[in-house]
Amino acid sequence: VGMKFERERTRQEEMIRARKEKKKTKIEQKQEVVASILGLGERQKTFVEQQKKEERERQITMVRERIARVRYERTMTMREPKDEK
Repeated sequence: VGMKFERERTRQEEMIRARKEKKKTKIEQKQEVVASILGLGERQKTFVEQQKKEERERQITMVRERIARVRYERTMTMREPKDEK
């Protein structure tokens, strides 16, 4: 009777170890997926920030060019005096 009890106890312990190992593996896999997603998120964030920076620089350049063009046009054209009557 004692030998049967010992085998059953050993079997139960093995089942518990197997369940713990399976759970541990599942948690590790989830952590890998989360790390991968976070990595993708960081890359996307960096990409978006770079796009914003480039767009801002483009807008600033356009404004500077427009200001320069307006100043140039003002110096090249003569203003006609208004008739005051």
